[in-house]
Amino acid sequence: MIQRIQSVFLLFAFIDGLIVLFAKELVCFTLPNGATFTLSSMGYGEAAAQANVTGLLPWGISFFSAAMVVMAIVTFFGYKNRKKQMKQANLGIAAAVLWYVALAAYTFSIAQHVEGTTFNLSLNCVSPALTLFFFIMAKNRIRHDERLVRAADRIR
Repeated sequence: MIQRIQSVFLLFAFIDGLIVLFAKELVCFTLPNGATFTLSSMGYGEAAAQANVTGLLPWGISFFSAAMVVMAIVTFFGYKNRKKQMKQANLGIAAAVLWYVALAAYTFSIAQHVEGTTFNLSLNCVSPALTLFFFIMAKNRIRHDERLVRAADRIR
């Protein structure tokens, strides 16, 4: 219908989701011997074999990263049915929140798996928060359009 600013918000959510999906580093782990390795949506860095964590692939982080991207594009093209579009935006919001849950689970699991390991979060961990923000803003604008359409229907 009106579909202006929410399309921009969903486009930004899509771009941020791609940044998260293809980021080289989300968390940097430092082993007790001084070696470092990284965790990303695509797997671990080279030094992960020293920590013996290569069997713990981050499927949850990869899944929710991909879910954010897919939900942004599906919501973007679902403009003909605003109620369904709001539900899809809710799924995008849930994917962004669950991404942080998965990141915390993998990070703390690795930290407990290898004694004496410290970790530092990367700046790339901010992108899902931006995606979450853009999904919320898009949902609010979709709701606003729905209210405008209902008001116009009442006048008729």
